[in-house]
Order: sequence, then structure tokens, then C-alpha cells
Amino acid sequence: MRLHAGVDPLDPLATARLGITLRGLRKVEQLLRERFGPEFEGMSTTEVNKRWVEEVTAPKLCRLMEMAELVDPSDVARPAYFLSHAWANKAARLFKFVFEHLANASDSTAVWLDILCVNQHEETLAHRHDVNAFSGVVQACSAGTIVILDSEACSPATRCWCLFEWAHTLAAHGLDGLHMHLSAEDRAKVFGSINVEEAECFKEEDKAMILSEIKQHHTSYELFDASLKLQLLLEPLSYSVDLRRLLQRADEMGTQWRFKGVGEWLDSDSRLLCISAGAGEGKSTISAALCSSTELSGCVTAHHFIKYNDARRLEVVRVVKSFAFQLAKRLPAVREHLLQLDVARVSQLSDMDEAFKLLLLQPLQLWEQRKTDVLRERVVLLLDALDEADPISPKVAPNLPQTCPKVCGNRTLQLLTTHLRLLPGSVRFLVTTRPDAAAGQVLPCLDRTFPGSVTRLQPSALRGTGGGVGSGSSPVEGGVMVYHTAAAAGKSSPYTQLKRAPQLQDVYDLYGAVFRSAAHERVGNSSQLAGRVADLLAVTMAAKEPLSQAFLQQLGFADALRLLPGHPQLFFVDEHRLFMFHKSL
Repeated sequence: MRLHAGVDPLDPLATARLGITLRGLRKVEQLLRERFGPEFEGMSTTEVNKRWVEEVTAPKLCRLMEMAELVDPSDVARPAYFLSHAWANKAARLFKFVFEHLANASDSTAVWLDILCVNQHEETLAHRHDVNAFSGVVQACSAGTIVILDSEACSPATRCWCLFEWAHTLAAHGLDGLHMHLSAEDRAKVFGSINVEEAECFKEEDKAMILSEIKQHHTSYELFDASLKLQLLLEPLSYSVDLRRLLQRADEMGTQWRFKGVGEWLDSDSRLLCISAGAGEGKSTISAALCSSTELSGCVTAHHFIKYNDARRLEVVRVVKSFAFQLAKRLPAVREHLLQLDVARVSQLSDMDEAFKLLLLQPLQLWEQRKTDVLRERVVLLLDALDEADPISPKVAPNLPQTCPKVCGNRTLQLLTTHLRLLPGSVRFLVTTRPDAAAGQVLPCLDRTFPGSVTRLQPSALRGTGGGVGSGSSPVEGGVMVYHTAAAAGKSSPYTQLKRAPQLQDVYDLYGAVFRSAAHERVGNSSQLAGRVADLLAVTMAAKEPLSQAFLQQLGFADALRLLPGHPQLFFVDEHRLFMFHKSL
């Protein structure tokens, strides 16, 4: 029997480094099917562990992931995802769930599965180390935790260890890191079964430890239960990638913020603050900064970042649900109202008017009635990039049929002007947009919707002096901010040495320089490589949503990603999908 080299069985965190690739996990499933035949379909994870894992690892008392004859060394990698599941449920369904959930991931994506990565021999010191390392493993899995919500035998929400894993995921990665995908029927079952104090655990001492940690991280058992239930109820959108990348760019540029104008608006009677400017002038970066501002603590209560190339961000019911989720986290009255709703009804909402009344209007009216400090308590809803909710321009997609006039085609603008404006007066709005949105009618439309109650600011009024790109590639302040980030992809280009504030045409010139440089340095004289990169660019531009790595792999483009012009600045992979860093590209 061969063990993987370099693995110390007594290292308390050794198990955190023993993820298995999806390729390797498929091989393990195949081994199980060959060993047990049709019987495997009905076997629980407990049975698989007892009748296979413990048996094959018994001679060396090791982890299965350490056995080179069963798991190829090339399939052992640091895990991106932690797999949370109930051992009483079927192992075959566990494998099926993982492969379906990670259908967009490449075969090299690694996951952490306890029956493979934990030493299952309780008499060993390695077993105790592995069990004690669970919280460290959850934190090490940077992409978060996938919850195997198979409730055929039992709901994982009724198992204390599963809730412990969820609690540590929430503490380490936030709600964006807890991946729950299930049917409407299972959703209602799990929602009703969440009660951490009543959850089952084989050992009482384990349950006492788990409850203590949950209370430490989430203040109370009730708030922990509520967080999980709200996510199941509302399925909120994730904005963590937007916030992280936008704030990182601002930090790299050394941007200094001056939010005095926003503070003055908050102290005024104006109901809407509009930050308008052209492409690439930093509107979304300002939105991200306001969401995380310590200078204006609590300035933004709930936010939504619109993306023209992400269909989920353009669905107004998803916008309403995401707002409702964030409000419920902050406002007890809203949380109380939402947790009383029928899960099946909420999951089937498709009408903007019904969703608005049920999830925003009614709970915020209840909040308004219960307010104790009428003057100081307020809600601010942020909508970033209203212009990106416009239908695709005929100039961009000449072959797509135009189903409605552009002015009335912006559904998010409609949500604001016909529904959100009906919320209680203490609910205020902060929007960013290009002035040419809605066929140039976005600003007049806002003025008509909130007569005499609109304040306007320019991005330049919210940025202080100092900054520029951290690398020193641009000594000039102001202008189109996106230029400075793009400059990192063209370090040797003369376009990165501007002596004035960059304009949009400078950004386009910079893109051109990056593409020419890529043609020379990355592709060279190979017409075959040039053709593949050109095809990949064409596919990327034609797509209506960011393409998955798995799909690109099927098309034969997986190894061409690194050849894209400006990769990994202008084109990058995040959450298993290929993105462009800015709409101007």
C-alpha cells in the first residue's frame, strides 16, 4: 500500500489540504459502483464508510485520500468547496448532487468530503486532529460550503454537525459562501426543520460545543436560525465578487473618498441621490465604497448591482427578494414579517407587483409603524448602474429583435418609478447611472417620479486628491477611473503614461494597445493560436451571460483562456465563469 508523499498524519491541519478533484471524485464513485454493483444506489454514506472506507484503510489506519492506489496524487489538491451532508442519506445522491451543482466547474476543482479526507479510525490521534480541524477546513475552502440538501432519509438541517458546518461557513465566508440549491418541496421541508437547539447529535459533548460556537458567532440561536431560513425563503443574489473587486481596484489606486456630499444628502429632505456620469468614471466603485463606508456607517441598508450580461441581475423579482433579504438582516420588524410567509408561495413569485407588496411594501410599512426614533431611523436602498438594465442596443446586437422601445424596456427603472417610490417616506434611494440611459430619459424620469426631491452629484465630487495606480503607471488624477485598472494589463504600453486625466477614447486606445501586444507576445506567428483566441473572443462577445469553464472546456477553449488579451485583468475567471472586467471593453 502506497501513501502520498509529504502527508503528516499527525498534522492537525493535514486534512485541510487533502481535497479531491472532481475528476478524482468521479473515479471514487466508479470504484464504489464496481465494488457494490446495483446495491450502491441504496447505500447510505454511513454504510459506504463502514463497508468500504474503514475496510480499505484499516491496514495503515490512514485517510482514504492518502492511499495512492485509490486516489491518484494528481487528484489531491487544496479544496475550494466544503461538502456538508447527512450521513444517513444515500451516497449515490450525494455524488449526483455535487456533480450537478458543480457542472460549470473544471475537472480540476477540488472539494472536501469527510469520509474521504478524515481518518475514520477513532482510536488514532489523526482522527481526533481531523475532527477538531473542521472549522479550519471550512475556512480553508475559499469558495464556501455546498449543502447536500437531500431530505429523503433526513434533513441535514436536523443534524447538529451540519448546522455547525453552516455556522462556521457563515462566520468565515458570509451568506454568499453557503450554497443551498433545492426543489420547492425540499425548500419548505428544510425551512420548517431548522432549529439548532433541537438538532440531533450522536454525542452530547459535541452538541454542547457546537451550540456554544454558534452562539459565539451569531449572538443567539434565534438569529442563526433566522439567517438560514431567510436564505432558503428568498434565495438572495450574491454581490461579494462585485464588492471585493471594486474595492480592491480603488485600494490599488490609493483612492481617497470625500463623502461629505452624501452626508449632507442624508441630513436633507431629498429622497433620491443620483450619481450620474459617463462610462468608466467610477460610479460602481463609489457604490461599493458607500456600502462598506466607515465614515458613513450604515449609509446603505440594502444594495443591488445591475449587470447587463447577467440575466439574474435583470430579473426584478430577484431584485426585490435580494432587497428584502438584506433588510430582514437589519430590521427585526421586516424579519418577523418575512419569516411568517409561505415558502412555496414566495418561491413561485413571478409578478413584480405581487413580489413588491409581499416582500417590501408590507414589511416596511410594519417597520415604519414600529419605529422608535422617527427622525433618525431610515432605510437607504442603492441601485447601481441603472443604465445596464437597458435592453441591448441594436448597435451592439444588430441581429437581435427589439421587442420593446428602449425607454420602457428598462425593467429596473420601472421597478423604481412605479413601485419602490410607494414605500414609506423614510425609505430613500441612491442610484448611479449614465445620463444617456433609457434613451436619454433617465434623469427627467427620476425628476418626474420624485418632484423637487432629487439631489445630483458627480463622481469627481466624491473623490479626494492623492491616488493614481499603485504601480505608478498613471501619475494623473481624475478622468475615466477604469483607465487606471486597464493600464495594469498594458504595463509597457505608451498609453499608460498619460500626462492628463484620461478620457473614454484613451481607454479604447489602451484596449487596442493591449490587444496588439497580446497578438505579438501571446500568439506570435501561430495562425492556429490566433484563430482560437479570435474564436474565443467571438463566443465571449456573443454570449448573453458569463460562460462557464465547463462549457468553454467542452468547446475546446480551456487552455486558450490565458491567451486572451489582458488576461487576467481584462478577462478573468471567478466562480467558475469567464468575465470581462468592465462594460466598456
